[in-house]
Amino acid sequence: MIYLSTGTNSVVVTLYEKCLNITNPYFTWQIENKTTKDVTYFYQDDSSDAPWYYNSFTLSVATAAGLTAGILNNPAGEYTYVVYEMNEPYNLNIASSSNPNPVETGILKIVGTSSGIMGLETFTYSGTIPSFNNI
Repeated sequence: MIYLSTGTNSVVVTLYEKCLNITNPYFTWQIENKTTKDVTYFYQDDSSDAPWYYNSFTLSVATAAGLTAGILNNPAGEYTYVVYEMNEPYNLNIASSSNPNPVETGILKIVGTSSGIMGLETFTYSGTIPSFNNI
């Protein structure tokens, strides 16, 4: 399970083991809220120094969305995540994935309390859960 709290979080996963294009893959993420079933797609650059061993992504929880910059504007809660292998960066269309199978699936938890009414006000987060924990 991946935990995200307020601010910037480093997320480390191993994606290359299921990639078809191990030379230069890019990764688009899909997260789905387990309660509301709302789906968000986003792209973030892999910042790993050794991507064939692990992949590192910098994700942020904020009130402004940046779907091609790893900034999530989603309410606190539990999500399922699926990572797709892509041939080009910034592609949020998972139908154009270069791999018929996802390269990673799991649970993402955005931790904290939200304020406001979803859709009418922005969300703010507070919490002190570790920024990353992959179980």
